Amino acid sequence: MEKIVYKVCIITHTHLSRNPRVLKEALALIEAGYEVYLLNSVYSKVLVAADLALLNGFPIYIEHISDLSKNDFRSFFDRALKKVGNLLIKYFKWETCYALGYAPQRYISISKKIKADLYICHQELPLYVGANLVKSGLNVAFDIEDWHAEDLLREAVLLRPIKLLRHLEAFALENGRYSTTTSEALAKQLSIRYHVQQPNVIYNSFQVDQQILQIEKQIKLPIKLVWYSLNIGKGRGLEEFIEILNRLNVNVELHLIGEIEPLYKREIQKLIDRGFDVFFYPPVPTTQMEKTLSKFDVGLAIELHQPKNREFTITNKFFQYVQSGLPIIATNTVGQQEVFKLFNPGILIDFNKPDEAALAKWLNNPHAIKNAKANSHKMANAYDWKTQKINLLNLVKYALS
Repeated sequence: MEKIVYKVCIITHTHLSRNPRVLKEALALIEAGYEVYLLNSVYSKVLVAADLALLNGFPIYIEHISDLSKNDFRSFFDRALKKVGNLLIKYFKWETCYALGYAPQRYISISKKIKADLYICHQELPLYVGANLVKSGLNVAFDIEDWHAEDLLREAVLLRPIKLLRHLEAFALENGRYSTTTSEALAKQLSIRYHVQQPNVIYNSFQVDQQILQIEKQIKLPIKLVWYSLNIGKGRGLEEFIEILNRLNVNVELHLIGEIEPLYKREIQKLIDRGFDVFFYPPVPTTQMEKTLSKFDVGLAIELHQPKNREFTITNKFFQYVQSGLPIIATNTVGQQEVFKLFNPGILIDFNKPDEAALAKWLNNPHAIKNAKANSHKMANAYDWKTQKINLLNLVKYALS
């Protein structure tokens, strides 16, 4: 009897090289024997090349629904509709799907033509696409990888379709074949807000490389603190952390990885008044991230308590540090406390009431940092992507049953 090969279609609106969660999902599905399709939008030919390199030859069918790297009529039309969607919110408070992303109707049309056995929708625009697919009787799951309706600071909310996002999140959580999110804390908040069953949790972890964890590295002064993101900018906790460092009697360096505007770079440099050095690096390719981070001493998982998404989620960054073998300085958001307190891989700080004496004592104690590093290794193994992958594949199996 011939084995049935199920077709799974992943819908996203960004590049794989900019969303490791989607990449890990796609590779897990293809390795498990599913036929995998992926729909996304293109913003850069360079990023398309990076996406293909990350797939490493795996037979995943990718279709670019909107290609904004081209200067043709279709990309012009997609941009125009998106701009109209933004202007309708700004001047008339009229929220439409065109404010969520590019080419929503084309996403829906092409999704239906694929005739997948299961669709998995990520991010804002795919919430809208998935809701339409559900209403058409198709089998759809949703990954609420961020609390999109609560992911902006107050000044930016006025230009976003917040009511539409809330409606779509509620619909996804109630009507998806299954739904997932990034932490138990966020799952609980989504359940309370939308009066639905808690979504399942798939942590943003990575596959452990034991060779990296086993690297023996002595803590030498100055202690090298590292923070990374695609973009280095305001509202990420850097200013608050630098102000704390300015008041500490510790011998440290601050290393920042990511794209940064020259104006903000100067602002960061002006904030430093204690004389420690800050170093800036361009973004690091996904495949080199763990090796790069392992060269530093301590990872900075410094998140603000606002917006609410930052309070309750656990980002890729947190697990990337741990699985690069680093101890962590982490702010005490509810999401990060959820996993931090189980293993104690470093020290928690509170931006509202920073215990500067405790932080200075920890940074000046190589033995404490070494113990935290050992705890970090235990945590890395506990949250190995191999374990999270099993949870994901069980959900997909359930959805196809």
